[in-house]
Amino acid sequence: MIMWAPAVMVEGARAVSNLAELCGRLQPYFARAEPLEQAGKYITASMSDLPRKNGWTIAKHVGDATPDRTQRLLNHTVWDHDAAMRVVRGYMAEHLGDQPLVVAALDESGQEKPGAATAGVARQYWGARTGSPTG
Repeated sequence: MIMWAPAVMVEGARAVSNLAELCGRLQPYFARAEPLEQAGKYITASMSDLPRKNGWTIAKHVGDATPDRTQRLLNHTVWDHDAAMRVVRGYMAEHLGDQPLVVAALDESGQEKPGAATAGVARQYWGARTGSPTG
């Protein structure tokens, strides 16, 4: 196990360097430094091995007392989302090069609510789900 430590340290240093470079490329799309800093924290938490990634676990992971800063970033901060996505996509393509790529598409489609007896239950969003409720 100890022989893996140098490799982990190198990968950790590379991740920090890559994050700094990516944030530098994203800087023009943020009007202020504080939201960009919070975006860097959010990216760090998103790439982490946190078993559950929600507002509170992300806040704790990045050293914020509450999830308010990340929520403000995601819900209220003015920034060019489309341009930022293009930067991230280009950055990833540049750094992946000719490496084999596996892509997973996730569809947040909620949970099925098949019962008709529960008050307020309506048909729930299922995205691209097909088939019967049991399979």
